[in-house]
Amino acid sequence: MGIEIAKILSEAEITECINLTKQAVGYMASIGFMLDSTTQDYLDYWVNISNNLNDNNILFLYKINNKIVGTVQLIISCKLNGKHRAQVAKLIVDRSYQNQGIASKLMLELEKFAFLKDITLLVLDTQTDSYAEKFYLKHNWMLSGLIPNYAKMPNGDLSSTSVFHKIL
Repeated sequence: MGIEIAKILSEAEITECINLTKQAVGYMASIGFMLDSTTQDYLDYWVNISNNLNDNNILFLYKINNKIVGTVQLIISCKLNGKHRAQVAKLIVDRSYQNQGIASKLMLELEKFAFLKDITLLVLDTQTDSYAEKFYLKHNWMLSGLIPNYAKMPNGDLSSTSVFHKIL
């Protein structure tokens, strides 16, 4: 049980990540997929993530009994003037394991890792007025602003996004 940094995802781990992502989308999480996204869409995404894991693209996995129940990604800027910053993406926790501190543990581990890599600024965006927005506010992320009609919800409705930053 705990957090690990993925080097490459096995076929079984890709399947677990697909199922985790599908579940979140089914509960209307705005994480880049639609309700009518195909299994191939999810497979393409997670294979691409697995194939591009490196020093600048890091995937944290939270496992219980060797099953992935949470993920979060850290994408470190490759720009010469931006090597001090990184983007946080796809914080997802299995519904059966929510409200057990897993998301908090994943984010804390990500922040520690980033700090050790001399990352001093983290950024992310999430759906405005969502549970995720409340989570980030509770964890001392600063709201930078709102962008109206930024992304479609899984059902196709447009939603605003809240942009956050955190200085480490």
